[in-house]
Amino acid sequence: MANLARHLPIISIAFILSFPVAAADNFTNVDLAGPSEINVQLGNTNQDLEQRRRYYQTKIDRIRTHHLAVPLQESQVPFSTTKSPNKQKVVAPKEIALSESVLIEKKPSVTELAKMQYRYVSPVAEPSSAVRGKNVLVTFNWGAAWSDDGGLTFSQLDPIALFDNPKAEVGAGFCCDQVAIYSPKHDLMIWLLQGSHNDKGNTIRLLFAKGDDISARKWRVHDFSPGSIGKWEGEWFDYPDIAVNDNHLFISLNSFTIEGSDFRRSAVLRFPLAQLASYAPVKVGAFSSDAQEDFSPRFSQGSQGRMYWAAHRNTATIVVRSWDDAAAQPDRRRLVDVERWTRPDDETVKGSEGPNKRPWLGRVDGRITAGWAAHDTIGFAWTSGKIAPSDSTASYKFPHIRVAILDRAKLNEDGSSTLKPIAQPHLWSGNFAMAYPAAAPNTAGDIGLALFFGGPKHYPSSAVGVLRKENADWRSMLTLLSTGSNTPRCLRTEGVDDTCGVWGDYLGVRPDPNVKNGWYVAAHIATDKYTGKGQKAESPKVEIVFAPFRARDADNLPSAAIVNAASPGKSQ
Repeated sequence: MANLARHLPIISIAFILSFPVAAADNFTNVDLAGPSEINVQLGNTNQDLEQRRRYYQTKIDRIRTHHLAVPLQESQVPFSTTKSPNKQKVVAPKEIALSESVLIEKKPSVTELAKMQYRYVSPVAEPSSAVRGKNVLVTFNWGAAWSDDGGLTFSQLDPIALFDNPKAEVGAGFCCDQVAIYSPKHDLMIWLLQGSHNDKGNTIRLLFAKGDDISARKWRVHDFSPGSIGKWEGEWFDYPDIAVNDNHLFISLNSFTIEGSDFRRSAVLRFPLAQLASYAPVKVGAFSSDAQEDFSPRFSQGSQGRMYWAAHRNTATIVVRSWDDAAAQPDRRRLVDVERWTRPDDETVKGSEGPNKRPWLGRVDGRITAGWAAHDTIGFAWTSGKIAPSDSTASYKFPHIRVAILDRAKLNEDGSSTLKPIAQPHLWSGNFAMAYPAAAPNTAGDIGLALFFGGPKHYPSSAVGVLRKENADWRSMLTLLSTGSNTPRCLRTEGVDDTCGVWGDYLGVRPDPNVKNGWYVAAHIATDKYTGKGQKAESPKVEIVFAPFRARDADNLPSAAIVNAASPGKSQ
């Protein structure tokens, strides 16, 4: 879970007072013994609903304290005077296949097919998914679902039970964040689950299965904690990201103190995929930094021999680190100056409320949530607040998506000079806000996108799209994935989550191993329609959808003019 800092001023002040004066990088190797085995059972987690509802109510209370961020320094460089030409529409998908630049193959409702109780699916759903053949794993706060037939049907999985059998030695059982990914090269599916912390810390449970064990749901388990990885006693892990390259699994985590929830470090862990796939003991490389500029790193999906990750130094500079497969530890660090942006806060998200005048971006912050590696470029994206108009500033009416595309060769150079992006095709609209971007490349070098959007005429909804280079310009077009019909509400009656106006915290786009040039994503919307002042102010029903999508064939891509032209389909 990621930043209620702006809603929790005491925590924010604590961060400022307790942040390390002298930042330091550290590296160590950690040996994990051979994994234990666990059979993941399909079952109805709706049993004993009242007990489960009480459990989730304790978890949403925990989420409030998990949503922590380090204050980001505001740059004083001028804002850009040039507005990004990458203005967005969200176009309704047409019935004729491939009539637009993006085709959504299908979008089954995971929660409906799995017969899940909507009331304990959080608006902070953080959905993730992994696909191998017809096996589909979808995870979210606080559940998971499994399909053996490519998404035609889904059955429930129970993360609570998975954390209790075998019981994790550290922490207080399952908490919240989950992330899933599949490595085609190693035929390995990976599922990370974050545990709740107690006075000993918390456990990160890593489930993984290879080949036929995936369809048999016969998984292996590695558990680790701040104490076991770095001897970081009195700390707990939060906000995971994962990625795979040719030979390694990478996991990033933030670590906070148990007492006071003060930021202590961010960690990047590297696991050899061959060792995981052979169910052998694993040697983990553990890099950590207590510097604010390394807080909450995000990986470049699609990396091959070198993994890249980035974080913000301030609102005009990002720090990009990388780790070559052949190197014992991270071996490159470069600063990149980007166009200045604004931190999302109560003032800079104002105006993005839904049609019912209620907020949905009460939780958003500016940390990087998307990264990708495609051919000779590396890209990262994040959410910016709106930028007010002035005589010398390119203004943006709503929160929007900042994009920085970098020259891979320059990042790989062993130098200390500050770099600049080769392109910054920010995604924006004059009609709605956009937030929480996710991205991944396909084999053609196109970037699959997913994000949430909403505003005065739109309840929080999800869209997918493609970002590609057309001649000298980078352009994108978004296609509607799922339409929301409500905002997160503020009082709890029957529901679980009563945190006002929150959504997020991330999405996960993955390359589809079954479809050339395709991707897949899981997303969420609120499905119960807003009916006015008389409506109960309980948590909305939250629906999880799973959607494979793809671009046109690489030999028949539409031109930039067509991609960004008004569509005959209904636009959002």
